[in-house]
Amino acid sequence: MLSNYITVLVCVLFTLLFVTINLYLSRRLAPKIKNVLKSIPYECGEEPEGTPFIQLNPRYYVFALAFLIFDVEIIFMYPVASVFRQWVDRDLGVFVLTETLTFLVILFFGLIYLWKNGDLQWIQTIEKDEL
Repeated sequence: MLSNYITVLVCVLFTLLFVTINLYLSRRLAPKIKNVLKSIPYECGEEPEGTPFIQLNPRYYVFALAFLIFDVEIIFMYPVASVFRQWVDRDLGVFVLTETLTFLVILFFGLIYLWKNGDLQWIQTIEKDEL
């Protein structure tokens, strides 16, 4: 049993050694030419106009995180649904169903929280006291 872990440990050590050697060699062997064109944000041959940094609305992040959470939920639910019949045959059906429903209820409370805070509304109004 321990030999399985040793194999994984050796593989991880070789990977770390390989990455470390490559990073070291690239720093030592790469040319170090300071150039104005190398310091601009986009090396496309065009002169940049304006600032490269833009401020995104945090609503995009909230939608992206909510999508990611519920997408990962589906990824976790698919294997459970595919082997649920086998668990029922082993008399584990009630336990697995309880665990799955607990998982879904926790995510449902997260959805209610997003809804109550108004984070699921794309167009939001600003109250006068918030200004």
